[in-house]
Amino acid sequence: MNPIPDIMERLKALFLRDRLEREMEEELRHHRELDEAAGISPFGRVEEIKEEVRDARGVRPLEELIADTRYALRALRRSVGFTLTVVATLGLGIGAATAVFIVVNRILLAELPYPDAERLVRIYQQSTPANRGTISVVDILAIRDQQRSFDAFGALRPASVSVTGPGHGGLLQGARRQGQPRPPDRAH
Repeated sequence: MNPIPDIMERLKALFLRDRLEREMEEELRHHRELDEAAGISPFGRVEEIKEEVRDARGVRPLEELIADTRYALRALRRSVGFTLTVVATLGLGIGAATAVFIVVNRILLAELPYPDAERLVRIYQQSTPANRGTISVVDILAIRDQQRSFDAFGALRPASVSVTGPGHGGLLQGARRQGQPRPPDRAH
């Protein structure tokens, strides 16, 4: 089935609405005149028939959307202060959501910046299914010296870093590569 004729009819119904309405009025008037000439009482459900014809065109939802949008724009134009408040709030909300997404995407969702990142393995000590812990330095060194399966081996040590200054309690949990020099403590 070729959808082009259907799309063309819908576009015609959307953009030539006034002309189609006039043609429908003329056709209904013609049928009323024929019924009266034949002695038949005119049908009384003219408005229902008009609504059925409009529905058959298949563009009613789009027409209603356009009408609702026009109404909303007129209402927003009447109260400029409210409109500016809404636009500013939406702008801030969208900007904040975008910033959060960028951070989450870069930190949590993006691939790790290593070649063949899907081959990375994390080793930890586990005594029960719910009890995972870090491995001691002695065990890490033993694994490093004895392993033959990995291309490379490294270790991380959990660290807490104050991001708001001393005494404010704002800690950021992170990790530092084992063997890297500790950054110097700064006095504030």
